[in-house]
Formats: sequence, C-alpha cells, structure tokens
Amino acid sequence: MRSREDIDRIAGASNGPEVIAELRRRGLDIPCDRVPCYDRDGREVKRGIYSLTGEDRRRVLAWRRRRDSDPRKPEQQAELLEGEA
Repeated sequence: MRSREDIDRIAGASNGPEVIAELRRRGLDIPCDRVPCYDRDGREVKRGIYSLTGEDRRRVLAWRRRRDSDPRKPEQQAELLEGEA
C-alpha cells in the first residue's frame, strides 16, 4: 500500500493522483482505501492509500516482461501496457 506522497516520490511526479488515473485508464484497478489521519493543522482528515489488486500485479509483471524483452527504447513502448483490459 502506498500513500499519494509515496506515489509522487516513486513516480518522480508532484501529482500522484494523475499517475494513478493514467494507470486506471490503461486498465488497472488500483483501489484506494480512505484512512483517518491528521493534517498539519491537527484536523482529522482521510488520506488515500493506494494498492494493487492481485490481477493488477499480474498485469504489471506481464507488462514488465514484455518491456524488458522489447529491443525498442522505453519511449517507443507506450502501447505495451495498453490493451491489457
């Protein structure tokens, strides 16, 4: 499970929810559990914790295998994850 901040750090992005939205558009589920926490002002809020389903994990591993065996450069491999739905 990863928080939005974790996703930002891993993806090298400042908009983790958009990264998640793009992965969902490509067919992954990536559920989000809302859990209570406190913000910097001490108010209780709910933060989202993202995780991959078992099927998501299988699809990501399959994509990584295709990516790693494809001789093209990464920027030419965008379609490898598409069509996995």
